[in-house]
Amino acid sequence: MRWLIVSASTLVVILNAPIIHAADYSAHLSASPKSYRGNCPVVIKLNGTITSRKKGDVMYTLSRSDGAKVIDETLTFARAGSKRVSRTWTLGDGEFTNYAGWAAIELLDADLDPIVTSNKAHFKIHCK
Repeated sequence: MRWLIVSASTLVVILNAPIIHAADYSAHLSASPKSYRGNCPVVIKLNGTITSRKKGDVMYTLSRSDGAKVIDETLTFARAGSKRVSRTWTLGDGEFTNYAGWAAIELLDADLDPIVTSNKAHFKIHCK
């Protein structure tokens, strides 16, 4: 919990948002298949790991090369450790029949700004 003393008087504001330090977290993401050629649509499986070096809540989102961001979610760590996350992305129906893209995990602070970004999990599709 963060304390902010506004003045020397008795006014104290308590912010419930935890202090987030990038050094306490890491994330990794992979895409499968990495390369696809065949009938579409195709489902790209995105599997990742978020690691926390301390207990607490971590908010994250998935950013994508098409500009979309998947809904923010929160993981609760009872202690330091790693948790798996997974999503799918269906492509090849309509405008994305040949596409090279990526996705990445973004760990967010209380203002929803990214503090840690994973590697970009790249993939390519070519629909027949």
